[in-house]
Amino acid sequence: MQLCVCLDKKKKKKKRSSGGGRELQCCGGLAAMSSSMACKVLLSFLIVYVAGGFRVAYVLSASSDNSSDSDAAFGFNQFSTNIGHVVLLGDAQVSNDDLALELTTTSAGRALFNTPVRLLDPTTETTVSFTTSFIFSIVSSNASSGGVVSYGNGLAFTIASDNSSVGSPGPWLGLLQASSSTLAGASESPQSRVLAVEFDTHQDMAFSDINDNHVGVDINSLTSVQSQAAQSGSSPVELASGGHIKAWIQYDSVTHSLDVWLSPYTDDYIKPSAPLLSVAIDLSPDLDEYMYVGFSASTGAGSVSHKVWSWDFQTQTLNSNGSPAAGSDDFGGAPSPSPGSFTGYEPPGYSGADKKSAKLYGFTTFIAATVCLTHLVLLLFSS
Repeated sequence: MQLCVCLDKKKKKKKRSSGGGRELQCCGGLAAMSSSMACKVLLSFLIVYVAGGFRVAYVLSASSDNSSDSDAAFGFNQFSTNIGHVVLLGDAQVSNDDLALELTTTSAGRALFNTPVRLLDPTTETTVSFTTSFIFSIVSSNASSGGVVSYGNGLAFTIASDNSSVGSPGPWLGLLQASSSTLAGASESPQSRVLAVEFDTHQDMAFSDINDNHVGVDINSLTSVQSQAAQSGSSPVELASGGHIKAWIQYDSVTHSLDVWLSPYTDDYIKPSAPLLSVAIDLSPDLDEYMYVGFSASTGAGSVSHKVWSWDFQTQTLNSNGSPAAGSDDFGGAPSPSPGSFTGYEPPGYSGADKKSAKLYGFTTFIAATVCLTHLVLLLFSS
């Protein structure tokens, strides 16, 4: 199920609900049939969400016609096979088994939010701040012909100038097309802008990779401007362990710093106090006014599955003193579901107690959803 909430504070717009039913009036940051009904509906949704971790895709604000300069925020607590907010390219698909965003099987894949996000004010040449977090996993489906397990080349969070093409597999991570210029580390054309934070599982000396298990920041090139061996705090993290790993990426447009944190799932996702990477960089020369955000991944030898399980993203316009500009909100982020809460997923070392807990979680979610839907039906007929 998907729920879309309009928070366009600057204009009144009519948008049709995803269910295809009546039109909802969006005004003052809330889509509602009436103010009283809005409160009841959102309250009912909150009951379900808290009680069972209801899996939703939410779009808090996003420009669809490149005419709005409002901040954007959206998130996916789990994906859906009839997903409408994400463009899937190459290998990318939503897995029927576990509703994860599967970027690769045997080649390269890219998945991008289908609406471009405003990242740059061309008049002032200043960027917005942005933050994103997501849960991913990398697992080999089979061994290569030589009997050595392949973990592909890795995946990347990316900001790209187009949403219609996917790059080459192998060391190009689906970000750029293989060519003499990209092999030398450069983007294939000045018009093809790409920013990526790579989670690389193969050492490619042509791109000066430090090892086969690192995190790097790439700007219009596959040679990272800075990289570090993957770790959470002082503890090493194996990117291709098959387990769930959460990443946080944050760019501050005032301090011009790009920070990356990493945490594998233990009893929870614990964000380290200090970032793994902290890159001092002004992104304004490397961003277009509107760009697409999402993920890219590629395999090498063998068949490798790169999956994204949940994702949230938001932009925020800051004043020169670092505080939110007028009309700019901090929408917060998506929750961090435990591995056992995802449909069809059984992580390594998953115990019988975990299975019982997951079943109880699913049962309580079902009961809460049933109560909520009954409540909504009664509200509709009584209004």
